[in-house]
Amino acid sequence: MLKKLGFVLFLLAGLCLTSSAMQAAELQLAQGGGGDFRKRAEARFDSMCVFLKLDEKQVKQVREFNQGMMDEMGKLREQSQGDREAMRDGMQKIFEGYQKNLEGVLTAEQKTKLKEWNEAHPRRMGRGGRG
Repeated sequence: MLKKLGFVLFLLAGLCLTSSAMQAAELQLAQGGGGDFRKRAEARFDSMCVFLKLDEKQVKQVREFNQGMMDEMGKLREQSQGDREAMRDGMQKIFEGYQKNLEGVLTAEQKTKLKEWNEAHPRRMGRGGRG
């Protein structure tokens, strides 16, 4: 009887811990997808470079474009003072400039693969929206 009670208590404790962990994960996602924005962006960038099969020279160029885009977006966030509409419009323009620069260093085959990449990995603007 005591073993059964101990087992039931063990299961209940496990259930409570699992529930707490799920709530924490949901909260983290609600606050911006979890993890550091720059780390997620870097992982996305690295994955894109592999997918497009960029050579070393292209990776260096695209990394510079990417860094410039990240810097511009950071400045825009600071300047927007909570105006989400202005921030969204500004980020769209920044991203379009980045895409133009990116396409300028890609081969025709890589441009086709970039379209595939963008369709498979839609950008998220804010909390869950798409850009």
